Amino acid sequence: MKKSYLMLFIIFLFSISVLSTEKNSPVPYIDGNKCGYSDRNMNIIIKPEYDACGDMIDGMASVMKDGKYGFIDSTGKKIVLPVHTYSSSINKGHAIIGLDNRYAVINSKGDAVIPFTDYYISSYNNGAAVVSENYKYGLMGNGGKIIIPLKYAAMDPAGNSLFIAAEPGKPGSFFSGKNILFNSKGVPVLKESYDLIYPAANGFMKIKNNDKWGYINSEGKIIVPAVYENIRNIKKDGTACFQKNGKWGIINGTGKVILEPSFDGAGGGDSTMEEQLQADTEYFIMSMNGEYGIISRTGEIIAPAKYFMINPGRNGFFTAFRKPDEKDSVSNSLGLTLLNSKGEELFTPKTEYNIVGEEGDGLIPAGKNDPYGNKKFMCYIDHKGDPISLLWGNFDNAWGFSNGFAIVKRDGKYGIINAKGILVENCVYEELTRSANYPDLYEAYISGFKVYLQPGGNHYWKK
Repeated sequence: MKKSYLMLFIIFLFSISVLSTEKNSPVPYIDGNKCGYSDRNMNIIIKPEYDACGDMIDGMASVMKDGKYGFIDSTGKKIVLPVHTYSSSINKGHAIIGLDNRYAVINSKGDAVIPFTDYYISSYNNGAAVVSENYKYGLMGNGGKIIIPLKYAAMDPAGNSLFIAAEPGKPGSFFSGKNILFNSKGVPVLKESYDLIYPAANGFMKIKNNDKWGYINSEGKIIVPAVYENIRNIKKDGTACFQKNGKWGIINGTGKVILEPSFDGAGGGDSTMEEQLQADTEYFIMSMNGEYGIISRTGEIIAPAKYFMINPGRNGFFTAFRKPDEKDSVSNSLGLTLLNSKGEELFTPKTEYNIVGEEGDGLIPAGKNDPYGNKKFMCYIDHKGDPISLLWGNFDNAWGFSNGFAIVKRDGKYGIINAKGILVENCVYEELTRSANYPDLYEAYISGFKVYLQPGGNHYWKK
């Protein structure tokens, strides 16, 4: 078991990528303690001879054998022999390799675009790599030329060939100094430095100076200068929520105020995940006096602020809770309802449910806390509020459907049900998600191994 968890860690390292594989890319296949690759029909393409196998991305994959790392192509041909002591994930056809504390960047042909250097290479982005030594960071270009000297306290890629560098902080301080935005040629993109620059949603970056916030686009152009108390939920067109004098309003992608600040709150929080969930929608969730409503991207009220809670409507539907009207129920409990993109309630609030998941494929996971406060999802309801898919026993958690399947959780383990409520994958997996690199598959961990599967179909490992 100890050995299998080591393999889990190695494969997890390989699995991180910002790209997706092609539809017909070979899938990692596990046979005992070895792995190789198969096609979608489980025909072996590359025999299981490796100790760890990464996802096949841009026609190449990272593999490990006898503690050494290398790269192969989709036919199994070795692009880089497994002789290296370190390998990164693959990003846009490039990867970082290490050998005895020296590092290089290779392309999908195995050629070194940045030759081996004594500097540590932490990331590579469109022709430039972040390098460091003794906690000082700089930028190195293709061929190994230093573009930015190693003098910064931190440096991170910001996408679109941009990099955020942090100047050293004051002596004795735990905090770094001003942030500067550079391009991949080492030229500053902004005229001034900021107390903080960091990536937000949809390629935008937030900027901060003197406790005031603004934001810039993916090319480093200032959309809104750092003049507001907060910025949230930046949409693809640059529309965002802003805070002034403690109230929230909406500003568009040219910096024009389209809704004056009048709401107590906006969005669901400042965490990266919550920010992205909100920013992916065409709407803003605003609050007033502790109740929530929906505002359009152009500033119109879709639903008034009268709900106890509203979930992000990524599919154009919003699950929400409010007290039922007196004529509908004598209960004072909150009831579950569903709003469409016009803010219309599709069914009368139902007090039999007090927990809910995300809508998907026209179905909504719903349930009720037990007397001990534990979640128990009981069924999926349709857009009329009627139970459609009764679960095979109660689950501790249930997620939205997508392409006919949904992930459920019971007793700390995960499984998959179909739209009829049939458990097509038993709750035996330690982790379970839809694969980012193989969109038609799911990836899971079982007994410490990362595996791929089709719900109720092929399992890409030999039992």
